[in-house]
Amino acid sequence: MHSSAIPFKDYWAQEIWPLLKDDYERLLKVVPKRVAERAEKEKAEKEKKDKEKPEAKKVPKAKDPVREKLARCVDEAIEKGERRNCYMNLAWTAPCDNTLLAENISLGKVENVAADLFLKHLPTDGATETAQETHEAGDDVEGAPQSKPQRRAAEILRAGKTSNWNIPTSVEKGFEIPIMVSSVNQAVMPELGKFKRLAMDVVVNAAWLALFWAKQEGSKEAVTALEALILDWPFDFIHIKGSTAEEIEENKFKWAVNLSARTERLREFTGLENSNLLRIVAKAQEIVKGHTPGKGQPSPEQVQTWLLKNVNWGLQHCPDVNTVKRHLTNWAALAKNPTAMTLIETAVTRWGRDNLLDWPTKLAAIVSKTEPSSLSYVVEALFTRMWRKNNKDPYAAGNALNAAINEIIWVRHYVYSFLRQYPDLFKTARSCNSQESNNTQGTLSEANSLQTARSHLDSPLDFFLQTEGPDKDPTWIQSLPNEALRLAMRHFLELGQGLYQMEIAGALSQPKGERYNLEKFHKGTRVAKRFFSQFQIHYDTLTAAHRPVEAETKPDKDPEAADKTDKGAAAAEKKKQEEVNQSDVTSFRQRCQAECQQELEKRTVLLVAEGTDVEIYQNLTQTRFYKNLTDSAQVMGFYDVKNAKMCNVFEGQTLMHREPAVDELDLERYLKSLNPLLVAGRDVLWVLTGRTESNLPKVKRLLSKHTYNLKQFHLCYNTKQMHLYGHFTRQRGFANSRSHEVLLLCYKGKIPKHLPKIREHVDAGTNVWCEVVKNVPVLHQKNHALVSKQIREQSLESMIGTCITEVEEKERQASGQPAPENPDEDDAADTAAGDAATAGPPEKKVVDAALRKRKLFRQLTGTEVPWYPHDNDIELLKELCHEAGGPRWVYFGTPAGGAGMHGCIEKGCSVLALCYDAHHRDHLAPFLVERAVEAMLSSNTMVFRNDDLLKRSVQLRLTRNADDKKDEEKDAKNDDKKDDDDKKDDKKDDKKEKKKKGTPSKKKKKSAKKTKKEASSSSSDSSDTSDDDAPKTKKAKTEKD
Repeated sequence: MHSSAIPFKDYWAQEIWPLLKDDYERLLKVVPKRVAERAEKEKAEKEKKDKEKPEAKKVPKAKDPVREKLARCVDEAIEKGERRNCYMNLAWTAPCDNTLLAENISLGKVENVAADLFLKHLPTDGATETAQETHEAGDDVEGAPQSKPQRRAAEILRAGKTSNWNIPTSVEKGFEIPIMVSSVNQAVMPELGKFKRLAMDVVVNAAWLALFWAKQEGSKEAVTALEALILDWPFDFIHIKGSTAEEIEENKFKWAVNLSARTERLREFTGLENSNLLRIVAKAQEIVKGHTPGKGQPSPEQVQTWLLKNVNWGLQHCPDVNTVKRHLTNWAALAKNPTAMTLIETAVTRWGRDNLLDWPTKLAAIVSKTEPSSLSYVVEALFTRMWRKNNKDPYAAGNALNAAINEIIWVRHYVYSFLRQYPDLFKTARSCNSQESNNTQGTLSEANSLQTARSHLDSPLDFFLQTEGPDKDPTWIQSLPNEALRLAMRHFLELGQGLYQMEIAGALSQPKGERYNLEKFHKGTRVAKRFFSQFQIHYDTLTAAHRPVEAETKPDKDPEAADKTDKGAAAAEKKKQEEVNQSDVTSFRQRCQAECQQELEKRTVLLVAEGTDVEIYQNLTQTRFYKNLTDSAQVMGFYDVKNAKMCNVFEGQTLMHREPAVDELDLERYLKSLNPLLVAGRDVLWVLTGRTESNLPKVKRLLSKHTYNLKQFHLCYNTKQMHLYGHFTRQRGFANSRSHEVLLLCYKGKIPKHLPKIREHVDAGTNVWCEVVKNVPVLHQKNHALVSKQIREQSLESMIGTCITEVEEKERQASGQPAPENPDEDDAADTAAGDAATAGPPEKKVVDAALRKRKLFRQLTGTEVPWYPHDNDIELLKELCHEAGGPRWVYFGTPAGGAGMHGCIEKGCSVLALCYDAHHRDHLAPFLVERAVEAMLSSNTMVFRNDDLLKRSVQLRLTRNADDKKDEEKDAKNDDKKDDDDKKDDKKDDKKEKKKKGTPSKKKKKSAKKTKKEASSSSSDSSDTSDDDAPKTKKAKTEKD
């Protein structure tokens, strides 16, 4: 073991005590300097008074000045809690009776303190200000240059025969010794030589070690100076309260720990952080310049000399010339970049001392490798990386920092070159068209959006806060006005995140002329696949949209020629549209799917519900989605009993007619995995209990078991939609529609206060205090997930549940109740049989309706069926997200076919869906994409927006633009008006004919009525047997019109 590592108490017993024993016992009996001076002063004043009054008086007994001083200090400490700055004899507290935290303090540490307090300091190379650099042999074959091993600073200072002493005449502020005054023995004065310290043991040890050094060297001056300090050392008497020894010991320990913490806090806020050092050195340079006027800027040597002379830097912080020169260089660069200087100080406030920007050597590397015009950008980018990685010093090695700086500079150069090569990215439609735009507000909004995006490219920190920060806007990039710009901004974001670090390193390794070759970089496999291929297509579309407008701005000398040109262009465009083939639609569909898939990957995570609730929760917390969320992110839970399981369908029944009962085990597993995520008083859970009464008490029992408070709503579904979408076709009996469902709002603690008061999407405008919600929509046919019968059968094998009617029948039999004689049951059975026999399967109607309504995904075989017939409507989930107060994310327990998930996404929520199994997850993902594509092409979305793809869909005649729709509506109104006029003319003609022919006889009237009645009865019979033909007839009539 090295000598500096041995415990000080051992060194004291073996080396120091034998030499200092006599001196210690002598000093112990000496009255402290200031106590003695005060006693002498009082004695002189008393003698003076006695001389002025010669009459003899009884001389009182002389008092002990030490005891008087101690008594006053102890009494004041007990009364006020402490008595500070009592100058006493350091020997009155035992030299080696250390507290718990310093019981085994090393000799080396005590030597450092002694050298710091009592020896002259030598300049260092800024080692304590320099980040340690790691060098690995594998990275450098020749190895890093090795310097000569150096001794410790304390060893260097004592290397000679005599130490270079620098003993102060008085103890510095901050080195007071805290002495304990206990409540147990208040009447007993502390015994001299046995004062109990609370902290600062190393200072006491260092004073006696210094005296030991002086005695060893035989330096009488040092011994005298040290003994003078020992006899005039400041003490702080601290009253430690407590009625028992254990309580006193605990309070003593707490006081000592708080003292250390206070010292560290002071270092953080008032210490020599980098920005303070820069200002100190800069100010010292000004002072030295003032002392030598007319001689120009002082040299670093002159500034360093002034600093050594006037500042007590301590043992390990005394700057050498190189350190001063480094600070002056850094200050000269940063003084011209206030943004960089602000970020350096902000880094200290965010991460504390010793962060990346707090090391002078690392800051010097940044300054030396960066041009002045780029310094603020580089510092901002490094600050952003620290924040993104949650690491205050992500580049411990010097080589790593240099590589990061080169990468940041390359990205900046790349972005500016990219913008020069693709200038139309930030052009508005108005800037490309000299004519005044009709939509001034929209133009201004687009211009502001483009201006914000462009400014973010100049500020990595602003870009980070917008897209990744704690208050990020996940929809910001998607809200940009064109797809080319959205792709470019995502690409720039990925560049900043380090996704293309390998490609950038390869570019930097090229010759200087090839380092910033955009074409070569874009040909890289990953860059082309993830970005450039799609970007080039959308940018060409963008520039093509701008060119005709630019052409219109040029004046044409021949109006007739211009008119011919326009007609020719229109004819060519019409012919081009007619040449649209299936390959164009297929390619377009792939583009739409890629666009929506990319957005869904950011907003959704599909998790398989495997194992117990504990395993599910562990898997949930390991997802990148959960890790990116903060604790302040509001969460909403959702669970639908109808979609947790599936029901088998027998002959004569349809998918819509059977509903599964509640699966209590599955619901409880979901609740257990949700409980750790919910915050009482903030988050809520919605539970749909199914369209039956038997589920409700079971669901309530499970929720009460998990300490949820409940509010109950009654959903009244739109029966017209239920009839139209195949839930039933005939209405017979009484109360057989199953169009009512109970919705439970569940929360923990008090009901959240931020929930809205007015409904927005379903039964809009009504107040939420009303528990009845009317006209709740049923999922439209086009939004159902349609699958083949084989896929549904496979899902049914794993998710099969018990039909609610079977459960109700078992419960009735178990309770011994007789079977009710209810004719409605026969009516219901007849209804189902009649529906199957006459109207055809409702799921077939669903498929037919989906074929008519969908824009792009119409390639169905005719054998598809609804995967989850009770899937939730999009508007219903949007309303639940609204009433939950706008949660940041949704934990979806029963995603079914994904329609409800789409509603949550449209409300700006991210969704973590708990799929039943891998089969469910794999087939659900494509339906999410299809539904998003259909919403995008229908312009019925706030999330999946792409103007370029919408324009292309109009070209492919998949959708119509707004002008065509307005023209069609106008033509329809004109046709209706014309039909009304024709009817009026026909009525006038009929009246004239009647007047000519005269009034018919009564017999003729009766026969006419009889004929009319027979015709109406026959038509009603035919309508009952030809429901399927009705849509075709209507369609044919429309085409004929």
